[in-house]
Amino acid sequence: MAPVSQPLRSAAAEQAPATPLEENHRHCCLALAYHALGREVDAENEREHYKALDGDTSTSSYSRIYGEWDNVSAALQWLVRAEQAHGGGLRDVKLDPLLDPIRTEPQFEALMARMKFPP
Repeated sequence: MAPVSQPLRSAAAEQAPATPLEENHRHCCLALAYHALGREVDAENEREHYKALDGDTSTSSYSRIYGEWDNVSAALQWLVRAEQAHGGGLRDVKLDPLLDPIRTEPQFEALMARMKFPP
């Protein structure tokens, strides 16, 4: 990817001021971004901050983080917990690209069958 030029960066900053994220969402996004950058320690720290803020209320989000990180067992464990808690975030699991690494897992396929999503 080509670096963004300074004039383009300045123009973007003038046209679209950043919308602040809630602190918990900021930590979730940073966990994903740091992992993508190969900054594993920072990614783990951000995930821990996120979990400290949200506790067990964001089970499906944790599954997405672990799915993106290719941690199949943790992603599936958090999906099961989300299902048990009837988490609202489960409505998106069928299409969420962060869960692509676990789609072929038998446990994921079983979850999809139990949720009875339309084709």
